[in-house]
Amino acid sequence: MLNKLWPAFLIISIIYAIITGHVTELTNSIFSSADSAVELTIKLFGTLCLWNRNNANSNKKFTSRNYM
Repeated sequence: MLNKLWPAFLIISIIYAIITGHVTELTNSIFSSADSAVELTIKLFGTLCLWNRNNANSNKKFTSRNYM
Protein backbone atom coordinates (compact mmCIF):
# COMPACT_ATOMS: atom_id res chain seq x y z
CA MET A 1 0.00 0.00 0.00
CA LEU A 2 2.70 2.49 0.97
CA ASN A 3 4.73 1.45 -2.07
CA LYS A 4 2.03 3.10 -4.17
CA LEU A 5 1.14 5.95 -1.85
CA TRP A 6 4.57 7.62 -1.47
CA PRO A 7 5.38 7.74 -5.21
CA ALA A 8 1.90 9.18 -5.80
CA PHE A 9 2.62 11.93 -3.24
CA LEU A 10 5.93 12.64 -4.93
CA ILE A 11 4.48 12.84 -8.43
CA ILE A 12 1.57 15.02 -7.32
CA SER A 13 3.88 17.43 -5.51
CA ILE A 14 6.20 17.72 -8.51
CA ILE A 15 3.30 18.35 -10.88
CA TYR A 16 1.79 20.90 -8.49
CA ALA A 17 5.15 22.70 -8.17
CA ILE A 18 5.47 22.88 -11.96
CA ILE A 19 1.91 24.19 -12.38
CA THR A 20 2.26 26.87 -9.68
CA GLY A 21 5.82 27.82 -10.63
CA HIS A 22 7.45 26.83 -7.35
CA VAL A 23 10.04 24.44 -8.76
CA THR A 24 12.97 26.25 -7.12
CA GLU A 25 11.33 25.99 -3.69
CA LEU A 26 10.71 22.29 -4.28
CA THR A 27 14.33 21.76 -5.27
CA ASN A 28 15.61 23.70 -2.26
CA SER A 29 13.38 21.73 0.11
CA ILE A 30 14.55 18.41 -1.37
CA PHE A 31 18.20 19.31 -0.82
CA SER A 32 17.48 20.71 2.64
CA SER A 33 15.70 17.52 3.65
CA ALA A 34 18.53 15.39 2.28
CA ASP A 35 21.04 17.46 4.23
CA SER A 36 19.13 17.08 7.49
CA ALA A 37 18.73 13.32 6.87
CA VAL A 38 22.50 12.94 6.45
CA GLU A 39 23.15 14.97 9.62
CA LEU A 40 20.70 12.84 11.59
CA THR A 41 22.28 9.65 10.28
CA ILE A 42 25.75 10.80 11.30
CA LYS A 43 24.54 11.80 14.77
CA LEU A 44 22.75 8.50 15.37
CA PHE A 45 25.57 6.36 13.98
CA GLY A 46 27.70 6.79 17.12
CA THR A 47 24.80 5.85 19.36
CA LEU A 48 24.09 2.80 17.24
CA CYS A 49 27.73 1.68 17.45
CA LEU A 50 27.77 2.17 21.21
CA TRP A 51 24.51 0.27 21.61
CA ASN A 52 25.76 -2.57 19.42
CA ARG A 53 28.98 -2.82 21.46
CA ASN A 54 27.08 -2.91 24.76
CA ASN A 55 24.65 -5.49 23.41
CA ALA A 56 27.53 -7.72 22.27
CA ASN A 57 29.09 -7.54 25.74
CA SER A 58 25.85 -8.36 27.51
CA ASN A 59 25.62 -11.72 25.73
CA LYS A 60 28.84 -12.95 27.37
CA LYS A 61 28.72 -14.85 30.61
CA PHE A 62 30.43 -13.22 33.56
CA THR A 63 33.83 -14.76 34.17
CA SER A 64 37.05 -13.38 35.48
CA ARG A 65 38.67 -13.99 32.09
CA ASN A 66 36.50 -11.31 30.47
CA TYR A 67 38.32 -8.62 32.44
CA MET A 68 41.89 -9.75 31.83
